[in-house]
Amino acid sequence: MKRILKFITLFSAILAVCIIAYFTFAFYVTGKTRLDLNKLKRQEMSAIACYSNLSEIEHEGNHTLVRFDEIPTHVINAVISIEDKRFYEHSGVDLKGVLRAIKNNVFTNKPRQGGSTITQQLIKNTHLSGEKTLSRKLKEMRLAVELEAKLTKNQILEAYLNTVYFGEGAYGIASASEKFFGKEVKNLSVEEGAVLIACLKAPSYYNPYKNKQNALKRRNLVLDEMFNQGYLSKADCDKAKNTDIILNYESNYENKNTLYDEVLQEALQVLNFQNTSDLNGFKIVTYIDADSDKTLSSVTQYGLGCDVSVIITENTSGKIIGYYSTVGSLKRCPASAAKPWLIYAPAIEENLICPATMILDEKIDYDGYSPSNYNGKYYGYVNVKDCLIKSLNVPSVKICNMLGVDKVRSYAQKLNVSYQNDDLSVALGNLSGGMSLKELSDAYSVFANNGKYVKSGYIDKIISPKGKTVYQRNAAYKKVFSDATAFLINDMLIDCAKVGTADRLSDLQFEVCAKTGTNGSDKGNIDAYCIAYTANHTVSVWLGNADGSLMSNSISGGNYPTQIAKDVLQKLYELKKPKSFTPPDSVKQALINRDLYLNDCKIFLHEGAEKDGVKFWFKSDYKIESMPKQQNLPIIKSFKITCNNYNIEIFCETDKQTYFKVLCDDGHEIYDSKNGSVFIYNAKKKGTYRFSVMPYKENSGEIIFGEIIKLPSVLVEGNKNILDTDWWED
Repeated sequence: MKRILKFITLFSAILAVCIIAYFTFAFYVTGKTRLDLNKLKRQEMSAIACYSNLSEIEHEGNHTLVRFDEIPTHVINAVISIEDKRFYEHSGVDLKGVLRAIKNNVFTNKPRQGGSTITQQLIKNTHLSGEKTLSRKLKEMRLAVELEAKLTKNQILEAYLNTVYFGEGAYGIASASEKFFGKEVKNLSVEEGAVLIACLKAPSYYNPYKNKQNALKRRNLVLDEMFNQGYLSKADCDKAKNTDIILNYESNYENKNTLYDEVLQEALQVLNFQNTSDLNGFKIVTYIDADSDKTLSSVTQYGLGCDVSVIITENTSGKIIGYYSTVGSLKRCPASAAKPWLIYAPAIEENLICPATMILDEKIDYDGYSPSNYNGKYYGYVNVKDCLIKSLNVPSVKICNMLGVDKVRSYAQKLNVSYQNDDLSVALGNLSGGMSLKELSDAYSVFANNGKYVKSGYIDKIISPKGKTVYQRNAAYKKVFSDATAFLINDMLIDCAKVGTADRLSDLQFEVCAKTGTNGSDKGNIDAYCIAYTANHTVSVWLGNADGSLMSNSISGGNYPTQIAKDVLQKLYELKKPKSFTPPDSVKQALINRDLYLNDCKIFLHEGAEKDGVKFWFKSDYKIESMPKQQNLPIIKSFKITCNNYNIEIFCETDKQTYFKVLCDDGHEIYDSKNGSVFIYNAKKKGTYRFSVMPYKENSGEIIFGEIIKLPSVLVEGNKNILDTDWWED
């Protein structure tokens, strides 16, 4: 073991010497890139994102410069603590940091480290591409040393904090302070400064606006490092850590479209990069159609004064061809927009229900959880199709209970949806952590793709600064539901767009499926959705406020979001209509008997005129029984009831081999005509007496009963009373 340790130590020392020697030599062969101090004042140096026609996607970073003496000391301490602890000791390149990174990368399983100093990061952000090559790293180190020779440490920090990206389009500490906290940088508190510095490692992942828990965890790490290095007392550190992140987020409803940020975020994911600056010099080609992008920006014409997101996706490929959003990938509660893919489709797939299944819509209580419908009304027995069309809450919860929360979660995971809660409220779209509109739109992809899920994407390909294609999207499909289940959901949601909650789409001249969702209360709504899709495209719309504040109750899923979806669909298909949905061989359409269905909730094939039946789609292997043959039921042809003093006499005329039973008012049997066709009842006391007679006959040991007939009531007063009432007068 000692020999191994000695060998590793020796090898590390030799490797370090070689690397240092190599870097020293490399300084002289990477001299083509020159240091330009003017570049330190540039607003940004970033990737180029293009529409599908290769025209550039315009974007304006929010950028404000600030002097070093305007930046609070605790912000300077925070950035040094977490980004470059030896900043005031090195000369641009921290050799100890480089060696430490090499050791961790080569000899441990710890995450890969680069050993970059603040000076190196500044050089990379302003002078170089984000390409991860040794040549670029060597240029970065050489220029960092040159920069340290020309500027003071404070000047370097000032330039760094004025150019680094904090997320949400904010370049520089001043812009970020205004964006997230609505204040000048000089007024930042210790915990607020730590929040902003926490963003630097990965602006999207640690975004306090979209990923608060991630930001909170990273902020506390920054505060701990400040304490460890003597910049904060224990008391001040604990106080700051125990303070919640309170944002005063600033947004621009009219001008800001987050498309560029969304494209960069996807690029970071597919290339496995952490920082936006790593994309400097890359060209990102998207599927976004430039014309549709301009069309979508017109959604602001409604003047609703809230945030909005709209996504257009090509169903078969998962290509996002249209996008407009003032908030980006904000995760919110999907409300009833989750019901089709989270509850109904899994239950159909598991053969627990079919569109014709009747469910009792009633007031229920599951261990204290008592959901109610949107308008507080309950409709009795309602078929599954109408339950979904009307977006009734109680049936959705009942189906969820039938499936079980574990089964529901397993289907959600297949659709790339995750949440933590395991209660029945998930049936109403109450998913902890929420989901983005893109994730919600993707969940609907299974219905237009015959049960196959495809994750959508903005990016077609990514080209490196050297012109090499380093990423080309290849859509992956995953079978989640059968094509029968997908078609049955489509058929129900087509009617939802005709007569249901999305009926604003009813006059479109092509087949469209739709589902709405509204999250709120009588005090106001928080989220409003409409997901509308044809066989070709899906249009997803969300309205709400970025900070979660209430909108007016006048904004719900069925009105403005649905109207926006309609406007987009009309524009999308103004030249050519989409194809219709084609029934697969795995489904069948059947006519069922109306009377037995509506009166007894029983499904039997209808054998009469089509207008007298009820038509539904079923899975092809769903067994529907024929109507039971009508039997020759026993009947009572006529009856007489008379009263003489206290004696009540009952006589019935029946068919051959038919008997009758006499029942008292509470349904208790008091006489069987096998003992004779006339029954005499002794009343014993005055009062009103009521009787019924029930015909029956025996056939091969089976007793067949006929219709029960209620006889006229008899008032016994002790005198002679004679009633002679024919049966047809009852």
